Amino acid sequence: MFNSILVALEGGDASRQALCMAVDMARAAHAKITALFVIEHHLAIGDVILGCSEEQIFREFMHEEAEHELRRAEELFTARGLEGETLMIDAAGEPVADVICRAVVSAKADLVVLGRHDPTVLEKIFGSLADKVLNKTAVSVLVVGSGAELSDT
Repeated sequence: MFNSILVALEGGDASRQALCMAVDMARAAHAKITALFVIEHHLAIGDVILGCSEEQIFREFMHEEAEHELRRAEELFTARGLEGETLMIDAAGEPVADVICRAVVSAKADLVVLGRHDPTVLEKIFGSLADKVLNKTAVSVLVVGSGAELSDT
């Protein structure tokens, strides 16, 4: 079984389902659990051309989103009787998959849990976050779809 589970959050239904699945697994295995939210930066080409980057506004929004999702994780940990850790990491231009894989090593996780959503056109071409994490980590990876069945306990 698993001793340490890292669940990567990004907001949305699939991410929340992944959190619930990771919590259920951690509880059943008496494993340590870490919830991670990586803040990614998106700089639009139009912003660069026009010289009017909205990066600061976006960063503040993502920080608030991360805090919200991590609070939700803490509440779920408490409700399920788990002691867990939450982490917010600013990717600062680094690929999110690399940040997640580095966090896996830091947390000594032996399982990564990710939510899966319908892929964007770019993800179909370049691969999804789950694809990238699968290719970059040596630990097990569980990808949870937004329609996953979860326990009520």
